Amino acid sequence: MNKNKLVTLAIALTLAMYMATAQAATIVIPELKASPSNSHVFRVSGADFNASTAVTLQLFNGTDALYKFTEAVATNDAGVFDAIVVAPTSINGTYDLMATTYTVKDAYNVTATIKVTLPNMAGPQGLQGVNGTGTQGPQGETGPAGVPGEIGEIANTDALVAVAGLSIFLSFVACVVALFYKKK
Repeated sequence: MNKNKLVTLAIALTLAMYMATAQAATIVIPELKASPSNSHVFRVSGADFNASTAVTLQLFNGTDALYKFTEAVATNDAGVFDAIVVAPTSINGTYDLMATTYTVKDAYNVTATIKVTLPNMAGPQGLQGVNGTGTQGPQGETGPAGVPGEIGEIANTDALVAVAGLSIFLSFVACVVALFYKKK
């Protein structure tokens, strides 16, 4: 291979790696919030989802879908949504709340997940009657709501940093190879 072709190949490889890194850097991570995050009725808001699309909201217990919210939720032209949703009081514990949009045109899902806690709404056990022969006492009062939980984490950017680092390294190797062959 002659020196000019090798230099051209090295420049093309460097440019391709730069473009791949630049494109990877434009990945938008959707935002999802729930307030309060410890109630059966809460406000869910999201940003950077697919625009003008229905939003599916579900509770997951690990990888298993536990409950699909029935409220009609959709994003606006900017990919933002805001809704009040209600979870059944029969469900309690800490779960993943997942919001998903899908477009056939773009052929991909945009998904974000945060933790929410659904408090036990059963209330405390009533007092036992004398020697167990009396009637059960009335249900006790439900305690006050706890403090709101933390907002979900932003996605890990380690992969993006790895792509950028690999691109820079390969570009450097291509330039070194080109210079090596140019000196011969």
